[in-house]
Amino acid sequence: MGRRRRAARDDRAHARLVYRTSPRADPLRRARISRPLLLRSLVPRSRIRDENLWPTETSRPCVTVVAHEKCFSERTRMRKSLVGLLVAVVIVVGLPSRSSARQRSSFELWRFIGARYHPQRVLIKRRGMRRPQIVTLRKGEDVLTRLSLLSYEDDIEYAEPDLLYAADRMVPNDPSFANLWGLEMIGAPEAWTVTSGSPDVVVAVIDTGIDYRHPDLRDNIWVNAGEIPGNLRDDDGNGYVDDIYGYNAISPLQPPEDDNRHGTHVAGTIGAVGDNQIGIVGVNWHVRIMALKFLDKDGSGYLSDALEAIDYILTMKRRGVNIRVVNASWGADTYSRALEEAIERLRAEGILFVAAAGNGSTNVRQYPAAYEGVLSVAAVDQNGDLAYFSNYGDWVDLAAPGRSILSTVPGGGYASFSGTSMATPHVVGVAALALSVRNVPLHELRQALRQGVQLVPALAGKVNTGGILDAMGTLRALNADDPAKVCEKDCSPTVSLSASRLVVDDGERVSFTANGSDPDGDPLTYSWKTTAGTLEAGITTATLDTTGVNPTPGAPPVIVVVTVTVEDGRGHSASASRSITVRPPNRPPQVAIEASRTTVQDGFMVFLTARGSDPDGDALTYTWTASAGRLTDSGAAAQLDTTGLNPIPDADPVRVTVSVRASDGRGGDAMAEIEITVTAPPKVSLSAAPASVRLQNKRATFFLAVRKHPSYTGGVALQVVPLDAIPSFTATIAPYRFLTLTHRVTIALASLPAGPQNYRVLVRAQTDDGRTYDSNIVTLVKR
Repeated sequence: MGRRRRAARDDRAHARLVYRTSPRADPLRRARISRPLLLRSLVPRSRIRDENLWPTETSRPCVTVVAHEKCFSERTRMRKSLVGLLVAVVIVVGLPSRSSARQRSSFELWRFIGARYHPQRVLIKRRGMRRPQIVTLRKGEDVLTRLSLLSYEDDIEYAEPDLLYAADRMVPNDPSFANLWGLEMIGAPEAWTVTSGSPDVVVAVIDTGIDYRHPDLRDNIWVNAGEIPGNLRDDDGNGYVDDIYGYNAISPLQPPEDDNRHGTHVAGTIGAVGDNQIGIVGVNWHVRIMALKFLDKDGSGYLSDALEAIDYILTMKRRGVNIRVVNASWGADTYSRALEEAIERLRAEGILFVAAAGNGSTNVRQYPAAYEGVLSVAAVDQNGDLAYFSNYGDWVDLAAPGRSILSTVPGGGYASFSGTSMATPHVVGVAALALSVRNVPLHELRQALRQGVQLVPALAGKVNTGGILDAMGTLRALNADDPAKVCEKDCSPTVSLSASRLVVDDGERVSFTANGSDPDGDPLTYSWKTTAGTLEAGITTATLDTTGVNPTPGAPPVIVVVTVTVEDGRGHSASASRSITVRPPNRPPQVAIEASRTTVQDGFMVFLTARGSDPDGDALTYTWTASAGRLTDSGAAAQLDTTGLNPIPDADPVRVTVSVRASDGRGGDAMAEIEITVTAPPKVSLSAAPASVRLQNKRATFFLAVRKHPSYTGGVALQVVPLDAIPSFTATIAPYRFLTLTHRVTIALASLPAGPQNYRVLVRAQTDDGRTYDSNIVTLVKR
C-alpha cells in the first residue's frame, strides 16, 4: 500500500492521476482525478507508470470518470461510486494507440477551448469528401464532447466546431482626418494615369453585405445577368435563388443587404464610382463588386456560413464570372482546417484572398489572415506608422491606410471608420487595378503587391515586406505602369463580351453585348458567329435562339460558343467568346422524407431529411412546412420541435404533417410529406440506475428516479415486478434524496441456485386512477 501511495504522489505531480484499475474492471470503481482533465491525449504515455492507465491494442474503449476537486480514498470508493458517477463529467478515452497519432494531429481539441462557436453545430469531413458537412447536435449535447467521440472514428479526417467570426471591430475615429488621405498615401492618383479600373474585373466582398442601392456604389455592383429579380426561382441554374447581387449565406432567399455598415464601408474603399460628381471615389473607379453576406447585424458570423459564401464564389467563377480577388475584413484567433481548405480551393481557381490582420495590437496570428497564400494586411496611420490597434508580425505581408478612412455607409451616407478592416480594401482595390491592365496569374499578382510596397523604416520587423501598399509600385512590378510599355503606336483593339444568361434550356434566348475599344481611336467593325443555334446580330449586340440545339430529354448538355471579333481597319483585330450551356427539356425531380422517429413524446425533437433526386442532375432546393410545431430547416435537413404540441398527460396523440417541396430551378417541382405522431407525457415516469447490478450475499441495490408531471397531484404506488423466473424474494423501496434520485430499491433473495444467473426486474408505478407506468429494466447478475 505504501508503494501505491508513493506512485500516486509521483503521478499526481505530472498528470493529476491518482489510480485506476484495469480497463476490464467495473467503470464505477475507477479512481477519480484530483483536477478535471479535459483531454486524455494531453497526458503523454511515457509519463504514466501504471500501464493499466493506457489500453492495449485489444482493449475496448473505457470511460474515465472525472470528478470534482476532492479525491476519494480506496475504502470509500466502492461506497460512493454511484454517487460519484452522477456528479461526474464522463469523457470517452483510451482507444487503441494506432488511433492516437491521428487524433492528436487532426483533433487538437485544446485549440477550441475558450473559442466562440455555435452551441449545436459541428463540421465533419469524412475521408474522400470534397468539403466538410454541417451536423446539428441534439439538445443538451456538448460540442467538445461530441468532437472527442468523433476523433475515434477512422473514416473521419477532421471535425471542428462551427466557429464564430467577427468583423474587425471599428476603432474610435479622429474626425479631423475624415478625408481621403489614404488614396494619396498609396499613390492612387498616379496609378490612375495608367488605369482607373475595368468592369471586367470582379472582386468579392465577404462581409455584412453591401448597400447595393447606394448612389456612389450601385453602378459598380456586380449583377447576375442570368437571374430574374424577385421570382423566387433559380433562373440561371446555379443552385441559388434570386442571387442578383451575390449571396446571403445567413438567409439564402434574401438579398445580401448590409444591416451593419461594415461591408458597405469596405466596398466604398474598393470601388466607389469615380468621376461621378458625388461623394467619394474608391481605389478602383470601374471594378465590379460582388456582395457575400455571412456576418449579421452585430458583425458576427459562423464558419459554416463563410464556407457557403466561398462555395458561391467558386460556383460563379467556374461559370465564367471573372472573380479574381476576395476581401475578408474579419477573423478570429482560432485556426480552422475547413476554412483553410476552402481558401485553398479559391487559390486553385486563381483567386487572391486578402484578409485583415486584426485589431488586437498583438503579434498573435489571426485567421484567415495567417493562412498560407493569403495576403495579410496591417493598418498604418496618416504618418505612415503602424496604427496603435493593428496586429503585426512576420505572418503579416504589408500595411495600408487604416485610420480615419472615409467611405460609404448604408442609406446613401458616408462615415469615417478605423481598423485593419479599412486597410484591407485598399489592397483589394489596387489588385483589381493591376488586373485591369494585365491579366496575370495569382502568384504574379500577389508578388507584385508585395514587391511594389513603399519601404518604411517604422514597419521593419512589423510586417513581412517592411512597407506600405503602393499602387504605382504594384503596376511597375508588373511592367504595367506606363501605357507606352503596353503599346507605343498602331495598337491592337480590345473587346469584351457579356451574356444575359450562361445556362439555358433548349428553346430559350440569350442576349449578348460587346464592348470594344481602340487605343488609337480607330473606328471598329464587329462580326459575330456561333457554333450552334440561330444568331441575330446587330453591331454591338446579338441574340442567340437555342431552339433545336438540344431537344432530346435526358441528353447531355450542349455547349454553344458565341464569338465577337472587332477590327480597326489597320489589320489588327481582337476577339472575345462566351460559352452557353444548353440543357435538354426539363424533367421534374423526385423527393421523399426520412425521419429519425415518427412517434415521439411532447417536447422531443424530430430530425428530418429530404432524399431528393433529379433525372437531369439539377441541383435541388427544398422548402419545408409543418402543420404544427416549430420547424427549422437548412437545405435538405430540418428539425421539428414538438414542445407544447401535446402537453397534457395521457391525452390522445396529436398528428403533425411535415411537407417538403423539391425544386430544380427550371420549373420542375416534387412534393413529399410524412406524419409525425406526438404522444402526451405520462403522469409518472420512472428511471432506474444502474441498468445492471451484482447480487452479493443474495442482495442487490439500485436507485430509482420517480418524476410526477406537474399537473398530477395524486399518489404513486411502487412495486418491483420480476420478468424472469426468480427465487422467492423481498423488495424494499425506501425514500432516498440525491439530485434526481428519489428512492433506493433493495432486493433480497431467499436462495440462489449454483452457477451464473441473470434476473430481470422493473419497477411499476400505479396512479390513483389505476394507470400503470414501468421503469427501464434492471438486470441482477450472479457470477
